[in-house]
Amino acid sequence: MQLCLYTKLCILFFLYSIGKSFAQKPFSVTIQLPKFIPKQNVVVAYDNGKQQINIKPNYIKNAFTISGIYYSRYATIMIKYQDSKRRFEDFNNFWVSEKPARIIFLTSKSVYPLDRRIVKNSYELRDMGEKRLRTFTHKEKVDFINFYKKNETKIANNDSITASVYEEKSQLLHRKTMEFIKNNKNLYYSFWYFRKGIISNSLSDINTLVGLYNEFPDSLKNSTDGKHIENILAARSLKNNDQAPVFTITDITNKSYSLHQFKEKYLLLVFWASWCAPCLKELPNLKQIQDHYWPDKLAVIGITNETNSLDLHALINKHDLNWIQVFGNREVAKQYGVMAIPEIYLIDPSGIIRYKRQAQDDVDLKLLNKILADSF
Repeated sequence: MQLCLYTKLCILFFLYSIGKSFAQKPFSVTIQLPKFIPKQNVVVAYDNGKQQINIKPNYIKNAFTISGIYYSRYATIMIKYQDSKRRFEDFNNFWVSEKPARIIFLTSKSVYPLDRRIVKNSYELRDMGEKRLRTFTHKEKVDFINFYKKNETKIANNDSITASVYEEKSQLLHRKTMEFIKNNKNLYYSFWYFRKGIISNSLSDINTLVGLYNEFPDSLKNSTDGKHIENILAARSLKNNDQAPVFTITDITNKSYSLHQFKEKYLLLVFWASWCAPCLKELPNLKQIQDHYWPDKLAVIGITNETNSLDLHALINKHDLNWIQVFGNREVAKQYGVMAIPEIYLIDPSGIIRYKRQAQDDVDLKLLNKILADSF
C-alpha cells in the first residue's frame, strides 16, 4: 500500500523529531588557488545535505584541504571570490563524493579570477544544470538586480512603493526559477536546487512546494535528499493544533531544557536575532507579556542563530531580558519551519501548538495577548 504524501510527512517528521539521522559518507577535497589571488577575498563553505558549514581555510602555500561528512548524493563545495571595492562576486560550486577530489584554479586574465580550473573526482555545477538555470532566468534576474542597485537606499528605508515593486520582481524571478525546476524535474540539479534554494524560501506557500515536490520522480524522492526535503516540508506545514516538535536545548548559562519540562505550563518560543530590527522593536511587548504571568503559568525561551555572543549578551543586559536565552541554535528553527524572524510559537501544557505568529500575521501581538488571556 502506497502512503500519501501527508502520511509520509507525518511519519518522517516524527522520525526527525526523535533524532533519526541519514547515512553519513566521508569526503575530502584539496583546493589550490592562483598565487596572485588575495586570500582574504576568498570565502569557502560546504553543504553536507543538511546544513551549510563555513570554512576558515588552513593554507599551505596556496592550497588547503576540506574534509567532513555528507548526507546527500554529493557534498557541495562553494568557493566565492568577492571584491567589496568593485562590489563584485564570483560564485563557484562543485559536487564531490567519497573519492578524494582536487580543484586547481589556474591564473586567468578574465574578469572572473577563478574562471579557469582543473578538477578531479568532482563535478562543476555549471555543467550539471546551473548554467541552464541562469540562462532560463537571465532576464528576470538582471531586471531584479538592476532594480535593487538603483533603489538600494529606498529599499533599505522601507519606501512602500519601491518595496512593493521590489517584492513583485522578487516573485517574478522566483516563479521563473520554479518553472525551470518543474520543466526539469528529472534533473538531479533541479532536485538539489529545490532543497538548497527553494524550500527554505518564504516566497512560496507550503501547498505550492508540496505540489512541486510531488512531481519529482520516486528515484529522487526516495533518496536521502528526498527524506531531508520531506522533513523540512513537514516543519513548514506546522499549524495550530499540531503537536509541537520535541527539542532539547542548552541556554547561555549551559543549562539544558527539553519540551517535556514545560508540560505544566504554557511556553513561548521566540525566534529572533540582535541584528533584526523588528525583533528588537517588539522586545518591550514580549517583556510585558513575560512579566504579566506567573513563572508557573508561562515560560519564555528566546532562540537566536547568532554568531556573536557579545551582541546577544549586550542586548540581554540592555533590555533586562529575564527569560531563557539560547545562543546560535539553528536546529530548533529547522524543526519548527522558521522561514523569517521574528517568529513566535505558543505551546500549551499538553504540547499542542496554539499560536504561530507568521501564519496568523499578528504584527502587534494583540492576538497572542488575547489567546494568553483566554487561557488563564
